[in-house]
Amino acid sequence: MLLANIAHAEFLRWVLHYAKRQGWRVKCDHDSRTEHWQSDSGWPDIFMVRGVRAVAMELKVGRDRMKRTQVEWKAALAATGVETYVFRPTDEDEIRVVLT
Repeated sequence: MLLANIAHAEFLRWVLHYAKRQGWRVKCDHDSRTEHWQSDSGWPDIFMVRGVRAVAMELKVGRDRMKRTQVEWKAALAATGVETYVFRPTDEDEIRVVLT
């Protein structure tokens, strides 16, 4: 795997770059851990659309795990039909399949 053992910021940049090359419209908030402007924390790292598909991705590296608020957002988005994923750098091949 090309992405194994990289930092979160690098992983995020790689996914964003790949998604844009595949024609996705991408929304990425720098840090959703804090509540600001009355937004709930836990929003996924990346939200993107292409055609009739909407995808939300949470990216994790190292020993990082999903927080309660992230699990809640994932469930809420999935309930509306949004494809939701949690990926690690070792999931590079699956990420490529989802975004191609």
